[in-house]
Formats: sequence, structure tokens, C-alpha cells
Amino acid sequence: MLSCTAPLLRGNSPYVIARLQAQARGMSQAAAATQSSPTTQAPAAPVPQTPSPEATAPALAPNAQFGVPKGRWHVSRTPSNQLPVYELAKRGGNYKLTQIKKVEGDKAAFKETLARDLGLDIKKVILKVPTGHVEVRGSVRKQVNEWLAAQGF
Repeated sequence: MLSCTAPLLRGNSPYVIARLQAQARGMSQAAAATQSSPTTQAPAAPVPQTPSPEATAPALAPNAQFGVPKGRWHVSRTPSNQLPVYELAKRGGNYKLTQIKKVEGDKAAFKETLARDLGLDIKKVILKVPTGHVEVRGSVRKQVNEWLAAQGF
């Protein structure tokens, strides 16, 4: 049995001692915490039942990803509320890439729409399948940001 005055125990607070004593008696930590807690909690109010997401969500195409219907796409913003468009310099700085992250939905449709609206050659817009990023050859970050802002993202 543990002594309440054990000098070598770290954190000799009443809570730690009560928990250790309860463990020695074979009680669970949850039961010990509720038994030794000096404050009492009011019983929680019943949580109202909400309908399941399947019952309230509209029907989507079977190929839809992330809740975006087929042929549609969405670009989420970063936690700092910026558009996820980045400019990369490769091969010693003479090869510029513009990278668009956080594209959800039909990425192929996004690629085609981006190339068409910005007047880019479709061969310069690359879809990276493992990461889901869309890369554009060249330094077009400003144009992509303006285009995404005009699209409402």
C-alpha cells in the first residue's frame, strides 16, 4: 500500500496520490479521477440527434472526389487564407515552374480549363498523379492567382 507522505514521489498533489492509491486498490484511472475530483460536474444535456450526412447530401456522380461532382473542381486556400500557388526554380534557377496545390475534384478538367483560359499550351500544364499537384511550365504565378480569384476561390 502507498503512503500519502511518500517523499520520493514526484508531484505529490492530492490528485496524483489518490490516483496511485486507487491503482494500488485495483480501480481504473477513470473511476479514481471521478471519485477523487473535488469539483462536481452537472450531468450533460442530451445531444440532439442530427440526420446522417448521406441523408442530407445531394447525389453526386460515382467518380466524385471530396464531394465535388464530376467535371467540377475546387481549389482550397491555405490556413493563412492564401491561394496555394507556388513558383519553383529548378536546374540552377533557369527552369521555372508554377505549382498549384490543394486541387480537389476533377483535376483533368481543372488542367484543361486552366490551359484554355490562360491561353497556355496543354503540353505545358502537367498533372502530377501521385501528389495531385498541377504544374505549369513557366513563371505564371501572378496570372494563375488572378485567374483563381476571378473564378471565386
